Amino acid sequence: MKLSDFDYLLPKDLIAQYPLKERQKARLLVVNRADASIGHYVFDEILSFLKKDDLLVLNNTKVL
Repeated sequence: MKLSDFDYLLPKDLIAQYPLKERQKARLLVVNRADASIGHYVFDEILSFLKKDDLLVLNNTKVL
């Protein structure tokens, strides 16, 4: 596998340059593995998707 395998065209206006002032209003993509559906939410709704003993992994990487 090469790094170039991950190259794709993405318009610059779709790349976030700064975080939202209201971070809880960031977009949240939710995939339901049971029925393969995809839902669009905001981050402040995340608790409705987490169950006891779930693991939440945070990622602080940046777009290059």
